[in-house]
Amino acid sequence: MWWDGSVHRLWPPPAGSLPANVERSELESIYAYPDSLAKPYIRLNVVCSVSGKVAVNGTSTGLASEADRLILGRLRWLADVILVSAGTVRADSYRGARSWELLRERRRKRGQAEVAPIAVVTASADLDPDSVLFTDTFVPPLVLTVRSAPA
Repeated sequence: MWWDGSVHRLWPPPAGSLPANVERSELESIYAYPDSLAKPYIRLNVVCSVSGKVAVNGTSTGLASEADRLILGRLRWLADVILVSAGTVRADSYRGARSWELLRERRRKRGQAEVAPIAVVTASADLDPDSVLFTDTFVPPLVLTVRSAPA
């Protein structure tokens, strides 16, 4: 797939009625939380094919373009918690929460924790404690499950 390195803003429409190129430096302000935020704010980012598929060869990485990954990265930078399913963790060998000094500083200035933890939703609790989700992380992941999940 060919990508010219730009992200095109389609909705909400920019100042004019035509799609506009968005600079990487603008993404954080475009996706910033509302100033008057008084209750939890949830963002959902999903990449899928025209036919509705959310995976290629068993992983989600095959569908995402470089622009998709860029936007997902900015959304993760802004999030308080990054929510993923256990299926995605297993299929994509999901790594734990990581960061670097500049991002940690920006998060501190916004009043956030330095590193957003990964929260994994699972009914089966089928997670490998030796996986990189647990071993290659700055903060421990949160595991959200049901009471009937095996210990």
